[in-house]
Amino acid sequence: MKYIYGIILLVLMSNSYGQSYELFDVEITASPNESISLNSNYHDYNPFIVNNHIYFTSNREPDLLLEGENNWKNHHQTNIFTAKVKADRNNFGAVSLLSQHLGATINSGSIAFSVTGDSIIFAQETKSATGDEKIMQLYLSTLINNKWSRAEKLNIAFDSYSCGQPYYHSAKKTLYFVADTPEGMGGKDIYKTTLSGNIWSTPENLSAINTSADDMFPFLIDGILFFASDREGGKGGLDFYWKIDGQKKEVQNLSGINSEFDDFSLFIHDDLKRGYFSSNKSGSDDIYSFDLNREIIVNNEIAGNFSFMQIEGSASNIKVQVVNSDEFVLYETITDKDGNFLFQELDADGNYTLRALTEEELLMRLYNKEGDVAATFLSNEKKDFLFRQLGNENSGTMSLIPEDMIDLALNQGHLSAQLIYEDDPGRYPVNLKVELIDENDKMQFETLTDKQGNFDFKELSMSDNYLLKIAESDEDYLLLIYDLKGNVVAQLKKGEDGVFNYRKLNPANQNKLVLGPDDDLAFEYTSQTISGYFEYDNNKTLNREGLKVDVFNTSGELISAAPTNKEGQFRFRDLPLNSSLLFKLRDDGASFIMDDFTLYIFDRGGKKIAELKIGADGFFTFKPLGYETANNLSSVEEDNLQFILGDNTKKEIILVYFDSNKSEVKSDDMATINKLLKVLQSNERINVEISAYADAQANDEYNLALSSKRGHWIADYLIKKGIDKKRFAINAYGESKLVDEYNDALNRRAEIRLF
Repeated sequence: MKYIYGIILLVLMSNSYGQSYELFDVEITASPNESISLNSNYHDYNPFIVNNHIYFTSNREPDLLLEGENNWKNHHQTNIFTAKVKADRNNFGAVSLLSQHLGATINSGSIAFSVTGDSIIFAQETKSATGDEKIMQLYLSTLINNKWSRAEKLNIAFDSYSCGQPYYHSAKKTLYFVADTPEGMGGKDIYKTTLSGNIWSTPENLSAINTSADDMFPFLIDGILFFASDREGGKGGLDFYWKIDGQKKEVQNLSGINSEFDDFSLFIHDDLKRGYFSSNKSGSDDIYSFDLNREIIVNNEIAGNFSFMQIEGSASNIKVQVVNSDEFVLYETITDKDGNFLFQELDADGNYTLRALTEEELLMRLYNKEGDVAATFLSNEKKDFLFRQLGNENSGTMSLIPEDMIDLALNQGHLSAQLIYEDDPGRYPVNLKVELIDENDKMQFETLTDKQGNFDFKELSMSDNYLLKIAESDEDYLLLIYDLKGNVVAQLKKGEDGVFNYRKLNPANQNKLVLGPDDDLAFEYTSQTISGYFEYDNNKTLNREGLKVDVFNTSGELISAAPTNKEGQFRFRDLPLNSSLLFKLRDDGASFIMDDFTLYIFDRGGKKIAELKIGADGFFTFKPLGYETANNLSSVEEDNLQFILGDNTKKEIILVYFDSNKSEVKSDDMATINKLLKVLQSNERINVEISAYADAQANDEYNLALSSKRGHWIADYLIKKGIDKKRFAINAYGESKLVDEYNDALNRRAEIRLF
């Protein structure tokens, strides 16, 4: 049986109980674990977790050729690195440089991210304002189209002094950092500054924290400021300390984790149960994981609420116990119909654990005397359930927005949408005004569509209701709403008054899109929209209106069909996700040579993302990233394939790679191409599908053309060796399907499938 253990941080009250509570004491302790797998023989420190990736600072050698690399060999610059977090929090995927555009040949780090992970503030070496020495200053970079922008220095009025070790509270637009100014309290001090518009306020010295020693590496979570200091009274070197914001209680030592060495640079997960820190106790800076425990001793009453995390309904009639450190049950009650519970007249001379007896995963909230939620606890470590549950309480107009476009910490949503003409794939409403109207019929936000009909509303309150409105028109508009991956999650038709009606949804209807008062207009969608056009190689100006395009799934079932306009353009909506799509062009008696058609697929912004040629099976095949299509080879052919290629196949996909800006296969992979040649020579019925890709270093059009050249280079090489050109289908995807955004060498590839 699963239990929820809620170690009480704040014992407060709910309005419905009409009681008041007095905080007696707070205790926070930590216990370190082993060092994590990504540590090297160099200095690795300053861990930060965002979106299932760890980011850290290290002076290890970058694993790629960079201009100025020899300079690194002389000075060992620090850089920012990243790796994917695996299921075991002490093990990680391959380590790579975050971005060579963020000063890979200049000392860079430490780091802090915004809560959404799309902005990074970090320290980087530069010249002082007088130009006579090198200092560290803070820089900002934002993630735009999966690329980090050029770093811009923050103007925080300390240009002449070193600043670093940032922590950014993006919800309150407050930046904590460390500086060594003469006006400080001695040594390095912690400061904070807030952002108003584009202006940072004058940095404030945290005098309640700082001493004449070095006070460094601030990290704020749930109103608790953690930091490292070498002040008197520690175990030696830097030790961890903490203080609850707004409380008069003195700074506390974080017991259980400090050592006689330097312990510094701490990161704590949102559940306040675990995290990572840095220490040089092994002889060099390494990163370690740790467990965190927080307790509160209360006077006499506890009020709170339980709710289910994964099922609907109230957490009623659940037995709740107060248990002491010896596992003895001191008090017991039953939650009411809304999941509320209350314990009164508790003995103040003890520490307690709250336990709910249920097999379901629960969320526990404790209330303050105003009835507001003041502390939240989970029955497991998956913080996404916490976000989702809290989000239900604030669901409003933008309940329609998919979860990956919502920042629940800020209670804000990002509406990313597109207006299209339903029956005209080549035309879009350009510069069309789109308004969000509030419940008082007042316009609150407005924007214009771009040349592809796209528009965005960012930082929308998830608690408010709006109508989305465009000018009244006879045009048959359709509204597509996208998630972060570019999939369509909802489709709405315009009403006669130009209004797309959003309605506040109840938590029970979280996955249901409601249009107006008519339940027959309710939809539930997760699909992709594919737009493209056919180009005839021998005559690019040919009128291609009325060509019939059929779409099949990999089982050969017809999914949809559509005609082209005179430019050969078409659009399909409601196509399945994560599945290869087979396009077939019907000539219907026209005198076209099918091999001379090229199919281009483009995204919602009009950017070409694929160039497809017809295969021997008569299909143009569009594949999602990572999708593996089963082959139809005979067992004899499969045995022959395995015998010749050996370990060069990976689930029927043969991978080869290319050097930067080169169309010919890397010399190390030519052996694979020649082995493939033997397979094709000995199995004449086997056909070849080549899907070629590029990294994202150049512009989109160049990368698509380069990937096309790569695919054709492989085919041309084999054709010159006597393989019939009719056996090849060549697909180019440019930079649209990166397998590793941090390692361009893996993106410069071709995937070869035999069928």
